Amino acid sequence: MLTISNINEKDFFGNSIIYRTQDQWGDIMVIERERCRVLAFDPVYEQSCINLRNPHIPFHEYTRIMILVLALINPHHITILGLGGGCLLHCLHYLLPDCTLLSIELRKKVYEVALDFFLLPTQPNINVCISDAKLAIRRCEDSSTQIIFADMYQNYGMNPFQMQKKFIQQCQRILDDTGWLVVNYHQLPDFESSFIQCLQRHFAEIFVCPAFSGNTILFAKKNSTGSIRHHQTQVLELEKKLNIKLLPLFKKMTRIYSKTSA
Repeated sequence: MLTISNINEKDFFGNSIIYRTQDQWGDIMVIERERCRVLAFDPVYEQSCINLRNPHIPFHEYTRIMILVLALINPHHITILGLGGGCLLHCLHYLLPDCTLLSIELRKKVYEVALDFFLLPTQPNINVCISDAKLAIRRCEDSSTQIIFADMYQNYGMNPFQMQKKFIQQCQRILDDTGWLVVNYHQLPDFESSFIQCLQRHFAEIFVCPAFSGNTILFAKKNSTGSIRHHQTQVLELEKKLNIKLLPLFKKMTRIYSKTSA
């Protein structure tokens, strides 16, 4: 069990760093900010943030965009690449308490911090695998999951695996025919790049949605989905369950590729 330290440090904005540890990949810090708790790998940039009173409500806009896929599919198995503080996992378990959640996290100490400082839920249908995602998804069975959320970041930035063709190929393999891939990109590759061309070969529909932070969330569906606009009712249901506004974000989703019209 980890304990709050007495290091009496402050982050770049003057908030208290209540716990600090490190592993082979660098620092891990827990920062207290009003009613929120922040996971950071350096004193400036946040990796995760939760409201301690409502940990199931996504704090960051990009996470709220990512969960919009739940208006398009009702999954029974979800794979999460990159646990962080567990904010996405909190939300998914709250919305889908019977859904099996598999989270793959590279850093064991990040998982320990999520358990001790971020109220990470522990249930029989929640599984956390400590492994490099590049290796772990190779061991996943074909067509074994309905959604893959990829949000793999380190202190130096986004994990480059999210930009590799092998990532796309493995995700397509383990998604079933109804499956969606949802990725948080700091900067989306050019639409004419070989990476996007690889996406187009392996997925039938590709959507993007910009976040205020400058990130872009990419949604790729394994098979054609048609118009997503008739799913606004499901978005409103998500709004009601979480007591946050999601429809304006949903309306920003734009289809950039469809195999049926290519």
